[in-house]
Amino acid sequence: RLATGDADGAAKEAMTALSAGGGDVPDAAIMLVHAAFAGDRVVPSDLPATIAAFLIDARRTDREARLARALVLAFAMSDDFEAAFDALAESPQTAPELWQLAADAATDDVLLRHALIVPSITIDDDTVLRIAGRLQALGFPQQALGWLGRGKAPAAEARMIAARAHLALRDARATILVLEGDRSKEAEDIRARALLQLGDVTAAAAAFDRADLAEKADAARRAAAEWPLVAEIGAEPWKTAALHALPPRPADPTAGPIAQAVALSDDSAASMTAATALLDAVLSPAP
Repeated sequence: RLATGDADGAAKEAMTALSAGGGDVPDAAIMLVHAAFAGDRVVPSDLPATIAAFLIDARRTDREARLARALVLAFAMSDDFEAAFDALAESPQTAPELWQLAADAATDDVLLRHALIVPSITIDDDTVLRIAGRLQALGFPQQALGWLGRGKAPAAEARMIAARAHLALRDARATILVLEGDRSKEAEDIRARALLQLGDVTAAAAAFDRADLAEKADAARRAAAEWPLVAEIGAEPWKTAALHALPPRPADPTAGPIAQAVALSDDSAASMTAATALLDAVLSPAP
């Protein structure tokens, strides 16, 4: 059944054989593990202990290697990854499958204990990406890059992980290089932050705009003192404050002295109102 893709059917047959007992019970346990790995990746909690007992009796027989492999996978699929990694000593060729399971199901502390040194074995690209992504998210960008460097993951799928890792390492130029040609909003956001690291605030603001991150774009323009742009497209209350920070418009030459004085007074009052609104917004605690 397993050969035809019927993992559930294979698991049921294996469970029946296990319950019946007899000389083929170790093979049934192995089949149950293989069926679980191909299916829902869940095994009975007592299966690892059962297989460990079978392994003791199978030393120097043709079942030994198959039981050793099954034990590694059974430990992993019962969420005992420390025991699974320990059991690799007797079945090192099972490491790629163990990493497949660990990439999704191992706890953060277990993953960090075993993944900070990149293993020198062949691991499928999808597993490499998942492990690298978790390491990056956990704050280990250098190790994430190490995993990406050992695989052949498609550039489009690995790009964001690598870019975030370089950004975390404050290697802004490498970040921008990795993102070359990618105009997605996520890429523009990361590119903008790399540009900020390089001190190119104006270019960062433009990248934030392309990422539809208006607040970040406004903040970058304010940092670059681009008051005309802030006055034109910025958010309130900065927009109005920036407008009043620009050079005043020339007075109407046709207006008399009193009218010009009134206009100047109105402008001063408006500037004071804008400044007060800005201070209130900046100094008021967030709700």
